[in-house]
Amino acid sequence: MKADLRSKFIDGLLSTVIIMVMMWPLILLFRVLNAWGTVSYWVAVVLLFSLSTWTLYRATLEKLSEVGRVWYGIFGGLAAWTVAELSHELGMLDIEQPGILIILMLSIASLAVLWKYFPGGAKFWIFVFMLNWSGHVYMHVVQEFLAVSAVKIIFTITAVAHGLLGVGLVYWIFARTTSRIQRLWAGLWIWWSLAMVYFLMR
Repeated sequence: MKADLRSKFIDGLLSTVIIMVMMWPLILLFRVLNAWGTVSYWVAVVLLFSLSTWTLYRATLEKLSEVGRVWYGIFGGLAAWTVAELSHELGMLDIEQPGILIILMLSIASLAVLWKYFPGGAKFWIFVFMLNWSGHVYMHVVQEFLAVSAVKIIFTITAVAHGLLGVGLVYWIFARTTSRIQRLWAGLWIWWSLAMVYFLMR
């Protein structure tokens, strides 16, 4: 019983904090690169792409514990999304192109069909990347096609919804979860909810 409660705190709630700690250096990286110039962007892309590829490989290694593979997947997904954003800044990849919503929907549909074939750690890698991409596209589409006053209302409603989702997930962790992986999924979703509230309301 004590071990189960400990897991709910560590795998469920503490995992949210750990993912936030992983995320902030990647966000602050953009400020540093802006000061250092274009070459620094290219160096960061190469290093982070290598890191995201390596973590994806580690996330699929059966000799590692299931929880260990999950954490490789989470960090690798964050690194991969940072590569996408850096590539966008360099003009290599347009993550805000006119047809991006269709591309995103097709990608989600394809992943839904193939989801059961991916190893557990790889699922987290993919999911973290897709969460970031979905959030980015959502904010871009709303800002692009709606009036400023409507954008503020939509963002506020969305932020409140994500806040409620986070609260609901905390309840689910303590009342419903039975495994560490379930709690890690919940922790990931709580992190996402808090991140969306921050980016929508800033």
